[in-house]
Amino acid sequence: MTDIQIAYAILNKIAGRSSEAAAYKSWSHEFARQEITIAWKNIDGTFNKSWPRINLKNLMKAGHKTLFNLGFRKWDESGLYLIPLWIINYLQPTKVLCINGKEYDLSEVDNDVRAGCIAYGLVKHQVKTKKIVAPKNRA
Repeated sequence: MTDIQIAYAILNKIAGRSSEAAAYKSWSHEFARQEITIAWKNIDGTFNKSWPRINLKNLMKAGHKTLFNLGFRKWDESGLYLIPLWIINYLQPTKVLCINGKEYDLSEVDNDVRAGCIAYGLVKHQVKTKKIVAPKNRA
């Protein structure tokens, strides 16, 4: 499977598990939350298998429509695409760019969310380079 196919499969798994938790009245709230958490955290559970880690740089080579459908959002005209919260537990370790222009290891980021995305991502047109360049200040 490609990174894009894996991402869609994981998104489908999380959405499916969330839908089941809401729809199945026989599930206790505790069990429903447990199943959503297992799917989101990428751990083995009752209905979940552990998925391979996704290479974010490979994923960013996809077109805008694919990224948008996966929940990525373009932050500004610099080409910075913010990472959707649902996928962070499935990504391989990498360097990402914060909206403040600083570079961080993915393991260091927080889960402060904007429109379903964390405040970190990659600049799409620069994913082929080794160094991530900060977007220009919008001040």
